[in-house]
Amino acid sequence: MNRKGAVSAEMQRYAGMAVDRDVPGTLFGEGVRIGKLIAPGWHRAFYERAFPNREWSEQALALSRKHCPSTVEFMEGVAQGVGVEFSDLFDSWFEELDDAPVSPDRGCTDVAVLTLTGDVLIAHTNDVGPDAMPVLANITVRGRPTVTMIFSHGGPSLAVNGAGIVFSGNQVDSNDVRPGIPRAVLYVEACWSRSIEEAAKVFLNKDRASSYHNLLADQTGRVIGYEASAEKAVALTMKNGVLVHTNHYLGIAGVESREGEGLDGSVARLYRALMSVRSTRTIYGDVSATSLLRLMHTHGDGGLCRHGYTDTAFSVLFFPKDRMFLYGPGHPCETDYFPVRY
Repeated sequence: MNRKGAVSAEMQRYAGMAVDRDVPGTLFGEGVRIGKLIAPGWHRAFYERAFPNREWSEQALALSRKHCPSTVEFMEGVAQGVGVEFSDLFDSWFEELDDAPVSPDRGCTDVAVLTLTGDVLIAHTNDVGPDAMPVLANITVRGRPTVTMIFSHGGPSLAVNGAGIVFSGNQVDSNDVRPGIPRAVLYVEACWSRSIEEAAKVFLNKDRASSYHNLLADQTGRVIGYEASAEKAVALTMKNGVLVHTNHYLGIAGVESREGEGLDGSVARLYRALMSVRSTRTIYGDVSATSLLRLMHTHGDGGLCRHGYTDTAFSVLFFPKDRMFLYGPGHPCETDYFPVRY
């Protein structure tokens, strides 16, 4: 207590009492609300995991507080909502600490196409482990674009925002990972951006630990994939009206760390998706939403719908021009898709 007998804000939080920044519309307050929603998935995914590299964590947190203070404040709220120490929540979102694949072929697939009518469609399948417990939620912070985000295993996975930006992408594993701002922290920070260019500046922060392949799109039909490692980056655009990305590097030589079954599976998905788009155009003259949904339902070698230890937790079909996406929790072949506007 202070000299006037008031309980400090820190003590109030530990006691579970509301403080000013806990109210809806603040970074911390929205974090608390989101944390309560994702708590079951977080505890299921991380209760047995250990993150031994405290030196990396401390460096990463210091850089995150410097470059991404908004996201750190949001994460502090998430930790309270989940009911864990902030350091545990931060480490769980610092994926680079545990980058050895839990499954050799984990990952996601993005297929962006330009139709003959000039519309962009983007199909995304999200492959993690079983029981990912995906959560779809809005994050509404005063003065910032509202973010609609899908969380899986208690961490950020995919998003759109009120400025009309799509934030999709895929995990890539590089050999130049270093202590720096975690890619998940940069992802959340970027989701409040009002343009593709603004988001790219966040993703490509020089102090990043590594990066995702971040696939961005807007209402005008622009689609850009920012593929990066810790030290290198390249922008990928559509070629012949299509951009497919899975979980290995396409534009940066010498940084790929996947090998064996993991790399083979990623390459198989890439070429199966490319061949599907090419064949669909040859047979039907164009690629439609229906044909992309069929592609997400495929199984077998290179199939996008996967069951088992590597499991498709959810799938999405974006319509950036209309600011809408179809969301299907669970396996694409079994789910019912429903529209979400943003």
